[in-house]
Amino acid sequence: MDDSLKQDLNMLGTVLNKMGLEIPMPVVENMCSMLECYGDINPEKHVIQVMPKPKDDKDKQGEGKKFGFKQEEAKPIDVVQKLVSFL
Repeated sequence: MDDSLKQDLNMLGTVLNKMGLEIPMPVVENMCSMLECYGDINPEKHVIQVMPKPKDDKDKQGEGKKFGFKQEEAKPIDVVQKLVSFL
């Protein structure tokens, strides 16, 4: 199946909200789980590595230097994508 037609179930609620559907936030946050449980959907699971967003708090960046700790570089984190195609 064409990869461009696949949608990540974890992001489906957010995408539908951006398209104009008014879905309550608790439903958006749990839509993936509800569709897997009650919608009889079996997604393809892929693990990808994503760099975490940098923190903008200047105070927290300075705390490590104050106590002599080294600041570690940001490491990629594993994120599970649950891809489905609704066609």
